[in-house]
Amino acid sequence: MDPFTVELHYSQWLLLIAISVTSLLLLRKAALTSWWPAAPQTRPPGPPAWPILGHLHLLGHLPHQSLCKLAQTYGPLMGLRLGGIHAIVASSPQMAKEILQTHDAALAYRPRTAAAVHVCFDSSDVTFAPLGPYWKFLRQMYATELFSPKKMEAFRHVREGEARGLVQAVLRLGSHGRGEAVEVRGSLLTASNNINCRMVMGKKLEDVRAGIGDEVGSLHSLIEDVLHLVGVFYLGDYIPWLAWLDPHGYLKRMKATAKRTRALFQAIIDERRDIKSVDDEESKESNGLLDVLLAASRTNANNKDVPMTDQHIMAAILDVFIGGSDTSATVVEWSLAELINHPKVMKKLHEELDNVVGKGRLVEESDIPNLTYLEYVIKESMRLHPIAPFLIPREAKQECIIGGFKISPGTCVYVNTWAIGRDSSAWEEPLEFLPERFAKKNIDLRGQQFDILPFGMGRRRCPGWALGISNVHLMLATLVQAFTWYCASEGVLDMSEKFELTVDMEKRLQAIATPRLPLHLY
Repeated sequence: MDPFTVELHYSQWLLLIAISVTSLLLLRKAALTSWWPAAPQTRPPGPPAWPILGHLHLLGHLPHQSLCKLAQTYGPLMGLRLGGIHAIVASSPQMAKEILQTHDAALAYRPRTAAAVHVCFDSSDVTFAPLGPYWKFLRQMYATELFSPKKMEAFRHVREGEARGLVQAVLRLGSHGRGEAVEVRGSLLTASNNINCRMVMGKKLEDVRAGIGDEVGSLHSLIEDVLHLVGVFYLGDYIPWLAWLDPHGYLKRMKATAKRTRALFQAIIDERRDIKSVDDEESKESNGLLDVLLAASRTNANNKDVPMTDQHIMAAILDVFIGGSDTSATVVEWSLAELINHPKVMKKLHEELDNVVGKGRLVEESDIPNLTYLEYVIKESMRLHPIAPFLIPREAKQECIIGGFKISPGTCVYVNTWAIGRDSSAWEEPLEFLPERFAKKNIDLRGQQFDILPFGMGRRRCPGWALGISNVHLMLATLVQAFTWYCASEGVLDMSEKFELTVDMEKRLQAIATPRLPLHLY
């Protein structure tokens, strides 16, 4: 869970708490004067901290922007106190390299949060699981059964089919080019979730619902609830003795969502087991990750180091949806918005698609390596609009030296990729949307450089980066090739941000989509 989801009004509410417990500060004075175990001269610089709250009041409703501004004063490695949690924030490629590469082994752990415990099955998913045999097993499972080149090729027809379905949905929403504004976000989420569902379970989202019935609810709404709760600010994670002050009822909602998740996923697992038991021949075939996990649950039945109970299967499935649902849709939405606001860039991308693909068919994945400018556009969008602007929080398990400062065990570690993407020492004209910059700057999105880190790096790099890149390239290429996009109102699109688990557009993209290909291709 990310503490930087604190909203401005919530910070003001926390201020009232601080004032109301002033008398308690006198009793805790000795403890408060030693928040940092390291000597004062060795800790990273940071702004003055308030009692109890530390620096929570400075975060605001767009904390990645707030901390980027603070870094201009206190430097590329900044020390913070988030309630009772010591934290550091890196805001330059050099500091990111020290954290994600030089000291990756010491900093590759996760803080234990309420969301990880309740929503993510007691940290049983690969995102929050501690390093060890079980974590390695999950990583290897994803690498071989979902994201290997062989598996990616096997599921290519799934991605291309969902991209075609995306175009058809936009055509319907736009009344077949009659000027109706289209909000594309919902269609992007449906396509992303269908891809995940078919790779994990061998069926579409609506087919999963049909197979398990209505009594356990919708998988789509469940995913939305989980994504929201994993990203909220829960006070008890940072000030445990004030955990009882939970005005939004987040802990109660986490527990309720966890109960619902277990019921829905158990129905999916049981339904799949029943199908397998009916047909022995079918049992020999794998229709997705779920079948592989069920097989592992039998193989690992007595393996205490690598357990694979139904709970662990649920966690592994949930991880795929958390990592691959909202993220791809958000990248495509930001990219399309930037293209609409920059007609010259859009025109250049149209020309590339027409030259490489033509207008006699829809773009396919085999075309993507030849669409160089498309790659530049996506890289530039990810630079300006990183989906996880602080990546996933890390926790130091060993003492290490970063930027000349001593980092103590238990310190929470953040890498502000939003600030790095706007670092003037790394980027010329960092605030401008200029895809052409990547013609001269060879950047690999897989995390080989530190100027742009959409998937992180090191042991905790996103295991699904290959699928994410493929989805984004194909969906954006298809939407741009199939339609001419215009603002639904005069002027340019509002690019204001909204901070949750991911940084989304505050106002959903609404635009007019006019077909630019023969309609029989859609």
